[in-house]
Amino acid sequence: MMQTIRKVVTAVMMLAGGFSGLTGGAALAGDWVGIPDDALAGALVSREMRFEDGSSWGFFADGRVISGDFWGRWSQGDEALCLIWPDAEAVCYQVEINGIDLRFTPVAGGPARIARYNDL
Repeated sequence: MMQTIRKVVTAVMMLAGGFSGLTGGAALAGDWVGIPDDALAGALVSREMRFEDGSSWGFFADGRVISGDFWGRWSQGDEALCLIWPDAEAVCYQVEINGIDLRFTPVAGGPARIARYNDL
């Protein structure tokens, strides 16, 4: 398991180094790397991600997530991140990283959302 974490950290660091050549908020499709379950919490906890529409998600180690004034819960498993907001069904995402950008693709289908770490 430690080797997997080291590989992901190395890949993230390499991608982060190559970020400077990208323009705009979206990254090139071929540069995305999936984040496995054993590294997902490390990529999210105590971090805030901001989307191009100005909304943001902030993740806490105890399973809480905040977006604006709304609090929800997050969990992970089966290579997916699941978010549960009040009065809504859970939505699960595959999460990929490219430098300081994260792509959240709904497992059930639909358009992906791209966010950037906002707490750097």
